[in-house]
Amino acid sequence: MVGQRDWGWDSLDSFLTAPAPCPSPNPITTFDEIVILLKLRRELTGLTVSQLADFLVKKLYSKASKKEIQKKVHIILDKLEEKGLVKTETIGNYCFAKITLKGLRFLAQQGLAVDLINRPGCTKHLIMNYRASKEWFEIAIRLLTKPIERFEPFDKEYLALAFTTWLENIDKKVLVFMDLETGDIITKPYKTRFNSPEYIKYLLTKYNEAWEIASENYDVGVFLTITLPPIFPLKIEQYLLSYILHRLRNWLKRRYGFTPPSIVANEPQKILNFHKHAVSFGIPRIMDKRELTLWLDDKVIRFLKNMGHHIQKTVNNRLKPEEVKAFNKLGKKLLKRYLRYKKKHKKYQGPVNWLTKIYKDENGKWVFENPPPDLQGNREQGTLFDGGTESVSDYLKKYLIKNLKFASEVAEGRGVSKEKEKKLLTLAWYWLVRVHFYTLSPKLRRKSSKPPPSGLIFLGTYTVEDLEILRYFLTKRII
Repeated sequence: MVGQRDWGWDSLDSFLTAPAPCPSPNPITTFDEIVILLKLRRELTGLTVSQLADFLVKKLYSKASKKEIQKKVHIILDKLEEKGLVKTETIGNYCFAKITLKGLRFLAQQGLAVDLINRPGCTKHLIMNYRASKEWFEIAIRLLTKPIERFEPFDKEYLALAFTTWLENIDKKVLVFMDLETGDIITKPYKTRFNSPEYIKYLLTKYNEAWEIASENYDVGVFLTITLPPIFPLKIEQYLLSYILHRLRNWLKRRYGFTPPSIVANEPQKILNFHKHAVSFGIPRIMDKRELTLWLDDKVIRFLKNMGHHIQKTVNNRLKPEEVKAFNKLGKKLLKRYLRYKKKHKKYQGPVNWLTKIYKDENGKWVFENPPPDLQGNREQGTLFDGGTESVSDYLKKYLIKNLKFASEVAEGRGVSKEKEKKLLTLAWYWLVRVHFYTLSPKLRRKSSKPPPSGLIFLGTYTVEDLEILRYFLTKRII
């Protein structure tokens, strides 16, 4: 065991700016190895050799070639893995490295201990509020906490891999309940929107019903698409968009005297940035596009100025006071980043992407007064998307159908070809961000009676082997 050393390093930056230590007979304590361990500790979910090499080139070896540094990183990781301080694996075309518990303990012995979760201003606070699988947590900590513009090709490949691994694992599990009256164990299939064709058809039916109800009660509406610049972490972006829509609904209620029922569809862009389409019924307009753009821009700034408070209200006051304070501090940093983005991109004035009135034509079909750019291109070429029509419902449905159709293929076990990897990534995005394909206002849902209480209590998800162990313990009255 290596004895504790007081080198005075409390962070990676202070370590890099301090004089290099004297050579030690212990190969683990070389300067480059400590640097790599510290960098891996910052990214607990791991980094690729390419990412580690980029870091070393930027911080230490600016005159060396990246190829040379990559070889150096491979050698260092081999040595660290022999000592049990890191673990490497090959994912696709990438060599991936993660620090082990032994590696964390080693750094702590060198006087380099750190709170791994409760770092100030870290969005990991929100992620820890979820009950989720190991596969989700590992990828969520990596992707939901960093700006979308910093996503790398490996991040997308890793996301697709984590999602498919999760699908394979839940295929082997069942939901386990206990009957409160008899004490019997009841099992049900592990069904989600990603692995159940029946549930997918149910979602599509609900969507079509919403448009039928809207057609029965309204003749006009407004179509709005909101997109934020990719400078925010996905999790922050999710809550920011929720805040914007909430403020917009309140404004519409004050203006028209009622809250317009709406359909909101979530969609990822190619870079995995958040994209929201909102259709509000019963109102002819909101405001001019330029005016709305500036109005929503003001809401973005207001959110970032007091971000901890707004997130606290969104998550039902589950944050601790120190977490609210940390998010307020992070919000001010993100506000500076947002203002720099606006200054650099002169044409950007706010988060509105498209705004137009919609109405029912003589055939009862919902159409755009000013179609979105992609539809305008199709109209000029004399073709429509996917052979469909230019109705608003079909325009939103095209994203929904693509996602649900592909989810159905995955659920039926048809596999994923290279041509379908992009669709898989889109589906994985919904799993990662934990958002619905679409949401409906209560007024757009068919009323149904509540089912009677089932009398079951949920025990958890188990494999067949684990279920037998659970039955044994329950029989023996151990739990």
